[in-house]
Amino acid sequence: MTRSLRWLPILVGLVLLLAGSAVFVDARQATPAAPDNPAAGLPGVTSEVLGRTDPASAPGQELALARVTLAPGAVIPPHEHPGTQLATIVAGELTYSVLTGEVKLTRAGAEGGTPAATGAITAGETVALRPGDVIVEVPGAIHTARNDGDETVDILLSTLFLVGEPRTIFVATPATAHAATPIAGREMGPATGDLDIAAPAAAGFVGAWVVTPTIAGQAVPALTTFMADGTIFTSNRPVQPGPPGLTDGPIAQSLGHGAWVVTGERTADITFMFIQTDLAGTYVGTRTITGALELDASGSSWTGTFHFAVADASGAEIATGEGTVRAMRIVAQSSPTSGTPAP
Repeated sequence: MTRSLRWLPILVGLVLLLAGSAVFVDARQATPAAPDNPAAGLPGVTSEVLGRTDPASAPGQELALARVTLAPGAVIPPHEHPGTQLATIVAGELTYSVLTGEVKLTRAGAEGGTPAATGAITAGETVALRPGDVIVEVPGAIHTARNDGDETVDILLSTLFLVGEPRTIFVATPATAHAATPIAGREMGPATGDLDIAAPAAAGFVGAWVVTPTIAGQAVPALTTFMADGTIFTSNRPVQPGPPGLTDGPIAQSLGHGAWVVTGERTADITFMFIQTDLAGTYVGTRTITGALELDASGSSWTGTFHFAVADASGAEIATGEGTVRAMRIVAQSSPTSGTPAP
């Protein structure tokens, strides 16, 4: 503990100069679950603001000092910050992964000695942070944290952000950032990426879903997949009745392609488009869907509302409508091991 306490005066001093915030409650917010409070709803994560001010030397910015704890098994999903954040581990061991960008790391020195040389955690690396280690996070450094140990992790943070900016921005991580470097001295399984840490909850919307949209009381099942890079694919009936004004007969519809973006701790917006043709293959128009979704706390289902717009081959809008949607996550099932293999 001596190594970590030696950093506390330095950290408190640095809070007068810079910083940013990760997961602590803004005491000035009337609602604990406000968007400015990303810790709300994260199981096992607690936070406490130790002090805050609006420094005269940094107009328009708020300076804060906070403490965050992660209980054993707690996970903070992929996110980044709009400013600079300085943090030191006070107790416990934190498993920390950088998915994009780079995070500066200064390791604690020997007991009572000077800090070790400063290095960096680069994209694709996972390290163990221990008491006395200090990291500096900057915008664009998407990262995650989790407590794999049996002891609560205690973190001290100093922060400096523009007033009114979200303290933490949860993001869909690029699929190319999933590789991780094993922690020294610890056995780890194959690197599968941070979104697999505590699936399904930590994965958020990423994954495959059985989706049931309902329009005017009619529900038709569909399949939708959210990719970690922010793209989305969906499919439903390949042949269906044509909207009035588009064609007199049935239409064929392509796979839906689009994008999704995280808008909150468990919310997202989606937009995707279908190409539509008549049964002879002649292009007749498009159907575009926009929606707002909310994931349940378990990460196994979501609900939402959506708006659709149908356009003809010239791009003119000919029909619109609204509906509701619910979805259940598709999870891997163990295959039977008994019986005789097929030839």
